[in-house]
Amino acid sequence: MIKNLLNKFFKPNESSVHVIQYPHEYVIETFNSSDTGTWVRSNFISVKPLDIEIDAFEKLINLHLDSSKKVNYKKYDIKSVNETYKKITKRNSIKKQMENAKLVSIYRKNNLIEITPNINGGTSGDNKGFRDIRDKIITLDKNLDNNRIAENVIKLFSECK
Repeated sequence: MIKNLLNKFFKPNESSVHVIQYPHEYVIETFNSSDTGTWVRSNFISVKPLDIEIDAFEKLINLHLDSSKKVNYKKYDIKSVNETYKKITKRNSIKKQMENAKLVSIYRKNNLIEITPNINGGTSGDNKGFRDIRDKIITLDKNLDNNRIAENVIKLFSECK
């Protein structure tokens, strides 16, 4: 019990969200941290049109960041979560999920926010999957840069490859 209380008060508040831009929509998804250190997809997924108002986009991204939680990896039903993702996004395969996708990831630890564009390596070969573009990361301070996450996410989509 004391360990749980110490973790609650002294463990940094971490959260992770991916925003994927497709030709006609955004998919915003929350990731949960696990007790093994691995991040896992959650059931909280939003699909919004590209013309979403910036204030609504900002609020939605923050709602996703605030929904990220710590889970027990051994008890986590990854298969069910992946099926929910396919159902909500209507992208039933990894190939469909990667096709024409640009990913910007958002990581928040305490008050620091890192927004990172990614390279889409497709579904095969040595470079498959998404990879960070580390030299293009934008770092914000939650207290100083309030309401600037969404505008930076949109800006960084132009850096995605």
